[in-house]
Parts: sequence; C-alpha cells; structure tokens
Amino acid sequence: MGEEGYRRITKLTRDTIILEELMVQNGRRVRKVKLVKLNRYRNSWHNIHLKGPNRYSEFIYEIISEGRRSSRLIFTGLLLVYSAKPIAQRNLRELADRERVNDSRAWRRLASAMAKELHDNHTISKPRRTGKLR
Repeated sequence: MGEEGYRRITKLTRDTIILEELMVQNGRRVRKVKLVKLNRYRNSWHNIHLKGPNRYSEFIYEIISEGRRSSRLIFTGLLLVYSAKPIAQRNLRELADRERVNDSRAWRRLASAMAKELHDNHTISKPRRTGKLR
C-alpha cells in the first residue's frame, strides 16, 4: 500500500486477532500491537492498541452499505497521546489534523489496492448448471 514496514497477524479465536505492525513514520521505526475484534454481522471491527506510542487508544470501524456498488466507513476513535508536559490546545488541534490526513491517506491507499485486486481477479462467466436442484 505504499508504506514501508510489515504486519503479522496472530489468530486468537474465530473473530479475534493480534495485529503487530512495524512501520516507518517520519523517518522513525514505530511498533504497534493491537487487539482486534471482528464483528462480521455488523461489518465492523474494534481495536485497542496494546503496545506502541498510543497505548490503550481505541478505534471502531463500521462499513455501511449504500447500494450495490458503494459503501461508507463510519469511524469512531479515542487517540491517547502521552506527554511529560501539558500539550497546548493549538498543538492538539495540529496533531488531530495530522492524524486525520494520515488516516485518510491510508484508507485511500487501501481502497485503491482493494479495487486493483478486485479488478485483477474479476472474471465474468455465465452461470452453469451443476446438477438437479432438490
């Protein structure tokens, strides 16, 4: 998706995984470990950062269908930022803006990669009968 790093997924249960990420952000290596809970009935997932710069931050994502060929992503997040000194309101606003830009860029990359994969793997074939229906 145009980013440097790696991901490792460890499946805990049918709907729960540990996601380990090592990536380069602003020239620095960042390691994150997340507990991810999938909800296939709601097309959603929830993750909590267990390790990394934003430990205990929580994010909820839900995909809402808007017809046959479109959907939208509902995102709710609690980003925890640790600092030894109080953070000025202006700096918090800049941090939030930067996070929004980076997250949006990552989602656009993911959407492009998914669209390419669907296009590359999409084949149109006529339905065929495989036997009698009972």
